[in-house]
Amino acid sequence: MLLQRSGHGAVVLTEIRNVLDVGGGDTEDELFDVETDTFSRGLNMESERWCCGTAVLENSRVVVVGKYDRVNFLSASNIKSLGPAMTAGRMRCAALPVSSSRVLVMGGQHDVSSRSYLSTTAVIDRATSSPGPCINTARSLAAAVLLPEDGGVLILGGSNNARADLATTEVLDVTGDTSAAAPKLGSPCSSCAVVQLSGEHVPVIGGFSDYGPVSIYL
Repeated sequence: MLLQRSGHGAVVLTEIRNVLDVGGGDTEDELFDVETDTFSRGLNMESERWCCGTAVLENSRVVVVGKYDRVNFLSASNIKSLGPAMTAGRMRCAALPVSSSRVLVMGGQHDVSSRSYLSTTAVIDRATSSPGPCINTARSLAAAVLLPEDGGVLILGGSNNARADLATTEVLDVTGDTSAAAPKLGSPCSSCAVVQLSGEHVPVIGGFSDYGPVSIYL
């Protein structure tokens, strides 16, 4: 990488076979070319982002949220724009596309020192930010994945207001504005990665746990 980063976000831009790396305490993003194995400098955002959430929409447009209440839109063609303001800034949140033009931002906290974690969500498009379904358990550093069979969003793990890692999971219905409890993880975890695969299981990878290293199938 060209710059040292921590607390950053990375997304795959499938249309141009690049990986976009953003945030991590810097205003500048980087593009990694998987074919040439090289990094190149990208755009400068209007402000530094740290512990940010990232999601990819249609035409390789990237949404960046975190630390501030305003949303950044970036594109593979080196175009940037400032999106709508959320009701409150949040960091350490989860972000996931729920359609070709909308992103669901979930949980997090207002700032690093905040002991009040968030149970709110926001649905964001290019022009607006509106409240989404509330999470039953306020959580920061959670992971989320889209459930392809019904379009629900599974949010799992994270840390609660007592800064204890969570084993609970929930399924959010954006259209119905509801949240329902889902099966618990085998052990608590936060700051983990989760991916969508074919079949019934969701691999939960890495992260922190009150009980040691995490490697879970849900």
